[in-house]
Amino acid sequence: MGAIPMSGSKTKLSPAIDTTGPMARSVVDLARMFAVMAFFDESDPTSIDHEWENFLPRLDAGIEGVRIGVPNNYFFDDLAPGISDAVREAADKLASMGGVLTPIDLEGAETIQANVMPMVWADLYAFHRERVENQADMFGEDVLNRILLGKSVSGADYAEALQQRQTWNRRVERCLQAVDVILTPTTPVPAPRIVDSKDMLATTHRLTSFTFPFSWVGVPGLSIPCGFTSDGLPIGVQIHGRHWGEGLLLRMGATFQRETDWHLRKPPLIN
Repeated sequence: MGAIPMSGSKTKLSPAIDTTGPMARSVVDLARMFAVMAFFDESDPTSIDHEWENFLPRLDAGIEGVRIGVPNNYFFDDLAPGISDAVREAADKLASMGGVLTPIDLEGAETIQANVMPMVWADLYAFHRERVENQADMFGEDVLNRILLGKSVSGADYAEALQQRQTWNRRVERCLQAVDVILTPTTPVPAPRIVDSKDMLATTHRLTSFTFPFSWVGVPGLSIPCGFTSDGLPIGVQIHGRHWGEGLLLRMGATFQRETDWHLRKPPLIN
C-alpha cells in the first residue's frame, strides 16, 4: 500500500515492500513534496483512493501527549558504536517537547526479515525474469546474484513467508493501537564505504534489517538525521505510524528539527 503511486517505476522489488517517497533537506520541505505527490492512480494496483488531512498548517502544532513506542528487543541490539546513544538522545529530545516514551515489545522482530525474504526474492525474480534469462549482462554481478535467489523459491516457501508476514503485520498493527508511533534506529550500522562493501548481499541485508519489517506492514515511516558516528558518518532515527498517519510523522519530524540542527550539518569528505 503506497501513498505515492508506483506506476511507471522500473526499479520494482516486491509488491510487499515497494514504496516511493520523497527526500529533502528538511521535514518541512518533505511535507510540501508529499502533499503534492500523494494521490490515487488507477493504473497502480497498490494505490488506494484516500483523502489525507491538510497536515501542512499543523506542522508547528507540537507533539504534546504523542505516545512514542521504543522497542525493548532487537532494534537496539548489536548496534555500531554511537548509534544507540544518538537515537536514544533523539527520543529524549522528543520527550522533552511533549512526547511520551513508552517501552514496547515486538515479538518476532529478530527473525522476521529472514522469514519473509523468500517472498521478496521470488517477487524480484518474477519481475526481472525475462531480462535475467535473455540479457543477464545488463546487471551487475551483485545485483544478478540477488535476483537469482528467487529462482529456487518454491510455492510452499512463498506461502510460508506470506503467513509469516501476515502474523508480523498483525503484531505491529496491534502495537500501534497502544502507541501512536514506533521509534527505532534507521539502520544498525552507518553507511559502509565502497571498499568495505564487497559482499553487497550481506551489506544490503544488514542495512535494511530495521526498515523492511515496517515496509511489509505498509505503514508510513520517516527517517531524520540525529547525529554522527565518531568517524563522521550520519546516524538516522526513524518513526513509523499507523496507516495514513503521515501527517503526525511529518509534524513530529518538523518539531524535532525546529530544536535541533542535525539536518543542517554535513559529514566531512574523506579522500
